[in-house]
Order: sequence, then C-alpha cells, then structure tokens
Amino acid sequence: MANIYSTSGGTLNYLRMISDNLESNHFTISNSKNVMFALNYLKRFFGTTTEETVILTGLLSTKYNSDYDFVTISGIAKNFNTTPFRILEFSEEIESLINKNLIKFHQTEPSNIKVYVINENVLQAINKNDSSILKGEAKKEIYTMNLIEPNKIKETKLIYSSEIENDINLLEESLSDKKFMEIQNRLEEKGMSKGITIMLHGYSGTGKTETVYQMARKTNRPILYADFGSIISKYIGETEQNISKLFKEYQTICTAFSKEGKNIPILLINEADTFFGKRSSSAADSNWLSVNNRIQSLLLDLMDSFNGIMIITTNIAENFDQAFERRFLYKIKFEKPNEEMRKLMWKSKIFGISDESAEKIAKKYDFSGGQIQNIVKKITLNEILSGHKNKDEEIDALCKTEKLNKQGNHHIGFVE
Repeated sequence: MANIYSTSGGTLNYLRMISDNLESNHFTISNSKNVMFALNYLKRFFGTTTEETVILTGLLSTKYNSDYDFVTISGIAKNFNTTPFRILEFSEEIESLINKNLIKFHQTEPSNIKVYVINENVLQAINKNDSSILKGEAKKEIYTMNLIEPNKIKETKLIYSSEIENDINLLEESLSDKKFMEIQNRLEEKGMSKGITIMLHGYSGTGKTETVYQMARKTNRPILYADFGSIISKYIGETEQNISKLFKEYQTICTAFSKEGKNIPILLINEADTFFGKRSSSAADSNWLSVNNRIQSLLLDLMDSFNGIMIITTNIAENFDQAFERRFLYKIKFEKPNEEMRKLMWKSKIFGISDESAEKIAKKYDFSGGQIQNIVKKITLNEILSGHKNKDEEIDALCKTEKLNKQGNHHIGFVE
C-alpha cells in the first residue's frame, strides 16, 4: 500500500492502521486502543458510521493496491482474502457512501460489472489531511440532519423480551399525539422540563435504532437524524457552535410543526458515546479534555432546557457520565435475544422454515438480531444464485461463517 501512504499525516496513517487491522475472512477490525482511536478519527473526518468507515477504508486500500482508477467488489474481496458475498452483505453501507458523495457507481460495458470510483475530492482531502475539502470551498454545515417522514418507514416486525416489549409499548403510548400533549402540560404545571429524553442501550445488533424507526412510524412522528460524528470540528469553539445550532434548529422545527398542528419530530442521535462519556480531569492530553468537558457542560445545559423528544442509542452506556444518566427520563437496556426469541426471529425471516429447523439453529447459534439479518441476506443471495431454496445444512454453513471461532469473543458487526 505504498502509494497511499507515501505522505506522512494523520488521515493517511489512520487509514493504514485500519486497513492493516482488517481481518481477511470476516472484514472486521480489532478493538485495540490505537485502532479504535483511528476508527473514530476517520468517522469524524468522513462523516460516516462505523460500518461505512470500514467499507470506505476497504475501497481505498483496494484502489491503491491496483493499477485501476476504479474498484470492484471482487477486487475488495481479493485484497482482503474474503468472498464477494461477504462484501455484498454491506450493500446498504456502499449505497450510503454513494449518497454521501464519497464514491460513485458505474456500470461498465459490455461486461456489466459494477465498479466504484473514489471521488477526487476524497483523495485530495486524504492527501492534504483536510476534511473541509469534502464539502467544497463554501462554508458548509458541519453536521448532517435528515428528516425522515413516518410514512416512508417500512414496517418491520421486531421481537423483544416481555420486559422490553412492555417498556416499548409504554413509550409508544407516551409519544402518541394525545398522551404526549397531556404529559407535557402536566410537567409544565409542576415546573418541570417538558422534554422527553430516552436512552436505548445495550448489546450491538439488538434493534435499538430500528425500534426508534418503528416507534416513529406508529406514533406518526418524523425522525430528525443527527450524525454527531460530523459535528466535530478541528477548529476551536466550532464543535460547541455546531451542537448549539443543532438543538436550536430542532427547536425551530418543533415550533413550526406545532403551529401547523403537526406532530413534532423525534431527535435521534445514534452512537452517542462520543459526547456523553465520563468527564475527566486527567492531565494527559489536557487540551482535548478541556474541550471535551466544555462540550459536555454545554450538552447538560441544553438538555435541561430541552422541550422536545430526544432518543439516543449507545452500546456502552456504562461509560456515560452520571450527570447525563440523570437527565434521561427512560433508560431501556437491550439484551441479546434468548433461544425462544431467536427461534421466532428465524421463523419470521426465513419463509417456510420448519419449527424443528428454527429451534435447532436457535439453540446452536447465540446470534443477535443483526447477525441473524446478515445471515438472511446471505441465504437470499445463495437462493438467487443457485435457483433453489437453501437446505438446513447450507443454512448451518452460512451461520458458521458469521461466528468467530475465538474463545470468549463474539462477532458484533464490524468491531471485535
């Protein structure tokens, strides 16, 4: 990978660190401190999620290891000694990178092979270690927000434990138009903040984000999706300005919706670990700690005056500062599904699977809902390519490719 790393610099070094730690057969990365720091840096630099960042790193690494200006799925697979099927599981992440204008898709003629081209501004930003190039020369919005209308959300059946299902039902009732107004009026009468703040935390791949989408659909509320990774700025004071602007614009939207008789949206913050972690007084890297503590103090003030609906998701709530914990009205922990829940998931996702087969696979493999969804994608791909429905032994083989054979470790998305 000498070409891409011919220049020393933060972004280039972090790309090398991630690409060097991509595991060939699973397209995952290790969770060492340095690698995780590099991953978080690249997420902020590109404004991408964890999964998108790993895929983009794979695309970049493959490009700079070839003599072509484009990248193919088979090229990524060859570069990382895995299968095209493994890469195709992440088609949604690839599509998102296209939508974010980081890569382009082309259909070659006459072979009809799908190829991807890294946008030139991305390569310039990497070489110059300047993320502002990604958004052009004009003054840009640092964070990205997408208003998702409830009628655009596809209905998805989620399977919970009885305890979580009761909590979700309570939340849905609380966010219904009539009940929400009653709750806000009662809170205001008692001199309390009218905001409803909710933390969904727990194991990765258990449906936290999808739960928010389904609640929005059922309560007829739009979702205002805030990507905190793209709020962070390298310029002093700009991150705080971006956070203040995010909350101010959300409140402006709420005011406008209320005047028009519309349900106010849900402010959804995914992967909220960056800003809500425990504050520190350590002398190490004191400049960053000072900035981070200022950011957290600002967030605490904004939450105290918050009058809308905010839901955050996180996999590591145990790292949250207690001051933030107290400001979340509802806290719901998502555990890995038990055997009976896994059986129901297999039954709901694979048409025609027998009770016996679903029970057998649920007992054998301790998967999360996200992992089951990955396998269902592979099952679908296999059926399209082979022209026949997968047999039990074929499904079992696909399950084995999802599970890491490491003592004490479980495969969770991209990060071990």
